[in-house]
Amino acid sequence: MTYLWFIWKARNDFRFRKRQWSILQVHLAVEAHIHSSKTTLLSEQSQSCTKPKTPKKVPKSFQNLSSCRSAGDIDGFRCYTDASIDPDVSINNPKSAGLGIVIQNSKANVTHHIKLRINDITSVVMAEAATLAFVAAIISEMGIEETYFHTDNEMLLHYFNGEDCSWMPSWDSKPFTQMFINHTKHKRIQVLKIPRNRNYKAHMLARSEFTNADFSCNIVLSCTNEDHVYSCPLKLALCNVKWDSIPSIAASCC
Repeated sequence: MTYLWFIWKARNDFRFRKRQWSILQVHLAVEAHIHSSKTTLLSEQSQSCTKPKTPKKVPKSFQNLSSCRSAGDIDGFRCYTDASIDPDVSINNPKSAGLGIVIQNSKANVTHHIKLRINDITSVVMAEAATLAFVAAIISEMGIEETYFHTDNEMLLHYFNGEDCSWMPSWDSKPFTQMFINHTKHKRIQVLKIPRNRNYKAHMLARSEFTNADFSCNIVLSCTNEDHVYSCPLKLALCNVKWDSIPSIAASCC
């Protein structure tokens, strides 16, 4: 393309048209142009390498977020939460929601699965907040001091990790967000972002309870952990956590 450019230049430029160009002269001119371009490029690259990079400013409200950490990097207790509810729910049309919770203790190799139904929910955010509040109450009753809560709801993630708690994701979720704060006030906790495709266990539990046609009030608890023969901490915690709006709980410990 460079050769073609010089040929075009020779044909159209007045000074070039007056001069007789030989093949050798064209070749030398092209070589000089290429050398000049390389020199300019190397100079620009050198300046960009030596110039200090200015760090990007992170918005203050996002500085405390820990969404970049993966579940595999965390030891101890990890709580995965999700909620399933009719998207047409509204303040004038409250409905019941299915909540799913998975609590994992990687050190002791213990996993708790919990699914429950809760009534009088008026928004999706309210249902998600109720799930976090309920698992925070369980963790508190079990005497766990350090916990990582995983949620795929970014509004609640930003709220719990923000420095300013004066704003609300939704006002109907206020009782549950306050419950979560009360139960975790003096504990070491982090609320982390988890992609929805990695939160499938909690999602399946929530979906199973949401689609369950049995609306009878019941509590089903089972434990197959050999270390909990005489006492299961999950059973004791669930017996002490009482919410009038929860008619159905199914939990297992393994």
